[in-house]
Amino acid sequence: MQYTTKLKLPRPEETDTHNLANHQLLIDAIEANAASQTDVTSKYTKPALGIPKADLATAVQSSLNKADSALQSVPDATTAAKGVVQLNDSTASTSTTQAATANAVKKANDNANSRYTKPGSGIPKADLAADVQASLNKADASASNDALTSHLADYKTHTGYASATGTANAYIATLTPALSAYAEGVSLRLKINADNTGASTVNVNGLGAKPIKKANGTDVGSGNLKAGSVYTLVYNGVNFILQGEGSDLTDTDRQGMITEINKIIQM
Repeated sequence: MQYTTKLKLPRPEETDTHNLANHQLLIDAIEANAASQTDVTSKYTKPALGIPKADLATAVQSSLNKADSALQSVPDATTAAKGVVQLNDSTASTSTTQAATANAVKKANDNANSRYTKPGSGIPKADLAADVQASLNKADASASNDALTSHLADYKTHTGYASATGTANAYIATLTPALSAYAEGVSLRLKINADNTGASTVNVNGLGAKPIKKANGTDVGSGNLKAGSVYTLVYNGVNFILQGEGSDLTDTDRQGMITEINKIIQM
């Protein structure tokens, strides 16, 4: 007795005799197979002529359209939200919406390694600390120097000093650091190089000659500024005012006053 390949139905051979038992066995096998086909049919109803090619293509295209629409609705990624992101292979990009490829990261890493040769055993902790501290010291020194330079150039908060050049009555003062502009409150101590013979001026760092006045607003008189002496001058926005000199007495007046005082003392 042989059996069919797919349904496993008994298939009598020439040498087999037909008997009732074999006939019943064949009927039972067909019935069992029919029952199985009925079960499948109850779960899925196949159209009489199958699915038309046009309908199948439409159904597939509809599914593809839905998938494409879903992908199109996904927003682009940002630094604040998830989304679709484009890859970028550049190592010079400044984009904040594209992602670097592994190749770009490797190129950046190789570039960094080529610029700095790491010692075989690494940087000793002590040396690293020393290098960092040295850098900090340089930065601190730079900041301190900037602050010092700024302070030294501020002749309103401190008084500059200069030895006068030029001629009598037309003095020249050179401050270091240089005075950038005249401003009310600027002051300097000036060592006179020649006795004055009358009204005088001072030109500071080439900013222009300014009159030297007494506190009462009058010009300095002849001999008020002596060579070798140091005088303090303060700029009031118009003139340099000679400090410690408020009287308008002439030398003759002063000498007469001294004479009269001596007479009183001797009485």
